Amino acid sequence: MTTNDRTVDGADESLSVQSILDLVERLTELDDKRQTTFARELESDADQFSETREVLKTQQACLNRLEEALAAERRSLACLEDGTAHLSTAQAVRHRDRSIEKLRQHNDTIRQFREEMAALVDAVETNVDRLERDGDQAVLLDSHAHLEGAIAALETHNDTIDDVDQNLRILQAYLR
Repeated sequence: MTTNDRTVDGADESLSVQSILDLVERLTELDDKRQTTFARELESDADQFSETREVLKTQQACLNRLEEALAAERRSLACLEDGTAHLSTAQAVRHRDRSIEKLRQHNDTIRQFREEMAALVDAVETNVDRLERDGDQAVLLDSHAHLEGAIAALETHNDTIDDVDQNLRILQAYLR
């Protein structure tokens, strides 16, 4: 199992915290692009929001990749737990437990981020549909709450993931 550039034996799948964080970063970049593109198309009184739809399509594909990566990470965590169950030294057990707990929290908070972003994308797609259909008379969904939820999940994640690398390095030393 890898986290950032570290490997922990006992996992049959690669767990890359960094690759998941890269997908999160890509999603935030795409959301910025989506907001800019949507504002530009809206300002130009476009009847169709084709560029916004393309960005939304790319965001959805990125959300799907993130979901797959999170599922693979869950499987890797189970393998890590199984592969380190034999440890009996108190310090090794403590670092194993801390590592697994922090990685689970990482997975859970990124999953919350993903769910909020998926809801945001759905709301924006609905808004685009309504704008194209009803024009200025369209009643739009508020997607801001989902954006706030995604930001809150990332803030929680950043607080949670502190020191996981140190725990994993110590755990790796016990496994050698």
